[in-house]
Amino acid sequence: MKMTIDEAIIHLATYSSTMGSGQTTQAQHEEAKRVAMDIMCKYQKIEQILHNGFGKGVYAVFDEIVKVVNDGNE
Repeated sequence: MKMTIDEAIIHLATYSSTMGSGQTTQAQHEEAKRVAMDIMCKYQKIEQILHNGFGKGVYAVFDEIVKVVNDGNE
């Protein structure tokens, strides 16, 4: 099952605050980092869409954002 954003936040915070003492496994830490990087990339794409979206219309911009959030799967 895919790790949720909330789970990733908890694992990253736990790993950082306990210095990898085992409360969060290395596998959980790696998955949490992957989730965090995925979210950062999506955020960056959404920023670009919003910055370049003026003149396209609200619905066109919204559709582009929805595609980013859904990983291109509608």
